[in-house]
Amino acid sequence: MSKEINYIDLFSGLGAFAKGLLDAGFQFKNHYFSEVDKFAIANYRYNFKTANYVGKIQEIEPEKIQRPDILTFGSPCQDISNAGLKKGLFGRRSKLFFDAIGIIDRLRPKIFVFENVKGLLFSNKGKDFEIVLREIANLGLYECQWQLINTAWFLPQNRERLFLVGSLAEISAPKVFPLLKGYNENQTKEPLIKVVDRYSTYRQDIIYSPKGYAPTLIVGKGTPTSYIKVGRKIRKLTPIEQERLQGLPDDWTKFGVFEDGIQEISMTQRQTMLGNAITSTVMKLIGERLLSVFTPKISNEEEKRKQLYNELNGLK
Repeated sequence: MSKEINYIDLFSGLGAFAKGLLDAGFQFKNHYFSEVDKFAIANYRYNFKTANYVGKIQEIEPEKIQRPDILTFGSPCQDISNAGLKKGLFGRRSKLFFDAIGIIDRLRPKIFVFENVKGLLFSNKGKDFEIVLREIANLGLYECQWQLINTAWFLPQNRERLFLVGSLAEISAPKVFPLLKGYNENQTKEPLIKVVDRYSTYRQDIIYSPKGYAPTLIVGKGTPTSYIKVGRKIRKLTPIEQERLQGLPDDWTKFGVFEDGIQEISMTQRQTMLGNAITSTVMKLIGERLLSVFTPKISNEEEKRKQLYNELNGLK
């Protein structure tokens, strides 16, 4: 049974957080999103027709938002990523994390989910992650759990990302992590081969590495650099291949709602959005473990009455 929630998606990108929650069984009663990229905003509006755009994160007016049950955010990671400038959490873009914490403080969602690159654990000799935990602890409201998750556990892409779930201390939060205790290539070789066969529109030996999964999708300085190299052959992954590697439906990023109406989005912009996105499959699995928070609890007496009714009516 689906669970209807109020939901806000910060740094929403193409909506992989939201898609994962929907796939997990949630429905959105009130749906808000915040983003700065015009192509991502247009694409989000196309895929989530009832979502309300609330502006850049600095422009959000909390008093105009129904208190969210779930808030998600993957604040910009360019200053932390190994592919970035490594300026740390206080870099120009990565410091937007603190704006997100301010929104959490004012909106007090029951659950929030934070995603960032693996480098956050080690940036500035681990001090940046200490700051993240301290900022959350200073709210005085949330209990946290986290795990470093590799998309390769589920899809043929080597993409390690940190996921952190915060839950209000007053609610009975489920144990979300670990999703998997670890990735063992020998144990998962056969499933990965099957996934590769399913997700590839070309021969496996052209697209995928000998390990059975693709290099992580990345974005360079304004130019998508998601491609595969096998021997001397190099080619870019197509947007559909990238969508599949992120657990999204084919052509998820193809269209957007702009001021002039629905328009097709260029391949370059599609690849950029996909390189910046989370893997929606991971959010789906996290979402499934959060469902119980929003499931009404049945008392022992109610359960006994239900069992008696089923017995009298020959039901299992």
